[in-house]
Amino acid sequence: MSSKSWHILNLIVFLVLLSVNLFIFLNRDNGYAYSAQASYNLLYHHAGENKVEKITQKGDTAFIHIIGAESAWREDQHGAYGQPAIIRLKEGKNLYQLESRKGQKISIGLNFTRSEKYIQNKRQRGDVLELYYSSAPVTTETLLPLSDWLYVDERATPKEKTQALTLISNGMHIGPAEKTEVKVLKTAAYILQFLDNKRGIPSQAMDSLSPLQRLNTALTGRSKVWCGDLASIFSYFMLLEGVPCRLIALEGNVGDALRAGHVFNEVYIKENQKWAMVDLTSKALLVKNENGSLLNCQQLFGAHYLTPAHLQLTTFNGQLLENEPYENVKGFYDYYFQSNGHFVYYLRSQFSKTFFSTPQKLRRYFIASPTYLIFDNYNKTDNILFFIKQAFALILVLFMIYWLFSFLLTRKKAAI
Repeated sequence: MSSKSWHILNLIVFLVLLSVNLFIFLNRDNGYAYSAQASYNLLYHHAGENKVEKITQKGDTAFIHIIGAESAWREDQHGAYGQPAIIRLKEGKNLYQLESRKGQKISIGLNFTRSEKYIQNKRQRGDVLELYYSSAPVTTETLLPLSDWLYVDERATPKEKTQALTLISNGMHIGPAEKTEVKVLKTAAYILQFLDNKRGIPSQAMDSLSPLQRLNTALTGRSKVWCGDLASIFSYFMLLEGVPCRLIALEGNVGDALRAGHVFNEVYIKENQKWAMVDLTSKALLVKNENGSLLNCQQLFGAHYLTPAHLQLTTFNGQLLENEPYENVKGFYDYYFQSNGHFVYYLRSQFSKTFFSTPQKLRRYFIASPTYLIFDNYNKTDNILFFIKQAFALILVLFMIYWLFSFLLTRKKAAI
């Protein structure tokens, strides 16, 4: 093949690769972005907790491998502290208590069946050890620190922070020693007191404003607010009050039709080390089950279909906080809690000042660098289109390098 023909062939290959990459770029929002799906453990447990990573067994002894802040454990008041924790197994279903040197406790439920029991029933099988309960998360995943979930709006200025702290102290009457639930309810009630009658489609300008600016813009009648504004304003105050708070969205689509979208919050209740759902839009400020336990949004999603009559919530009636049956707002969630929608949990990086900068856009385009995590029990993604995008981008770069060296080599030979 002549040199001219070779260069023409290279040009054709280059144009084909360039066209494919251009097509992917123009359709980058149609499945080519990286979508990170998360487990329940990753969403509702954090790096500061102890977790059970694995359980091994030898004879009548179980070894509990615990990873976390505490490194040495023992069975309650028995044996020496160590890692892994050692449990002397008893036959049948038993709940074992593990304790650390600093007094932290983990409950482990194990059902131990010896091989002899199977043999007696004419079945060949070795010892069987089943885990039926653990008060600590059981996972090998690397859990995220609580700080990764915080809604930190970097557009807020120091002056706005001072103004917001004054509102918290003098307007909401919240002190630093208040319990988390009290802070949540007082803050939500204060926001709803002034914004409940400001609902509607907000102006486009609201998207670029800080949370306090959104609050003031709505108060002066220059814009309406919707769920995203309420959630952002609430998150901002929670952060200043020392309460971890995150934004969650409900999204989904059926072809060209969107599933009903919604944005709300979850707050981390430090007193019981659990996330709890807070929704200012529906005024379901905190929802509890029949045992009085606060529910996160996944627990509420399940209870919404299974046991709605057993749920109670705290709401704001325009003047006072009061308790009422969950069934009063069930119709609201019938609209949003649909099986083929998914929950989007936003990470702190989603709200960085540099989120829309060119380097960050390029990073997200080419590298699996999620700023949110998706929880979806019904639809799983393998990110195949994202990896196809990566492959074609890499092929284009490698081909351009090859073509450049090939061109330089041809020029060198021609000069000899």
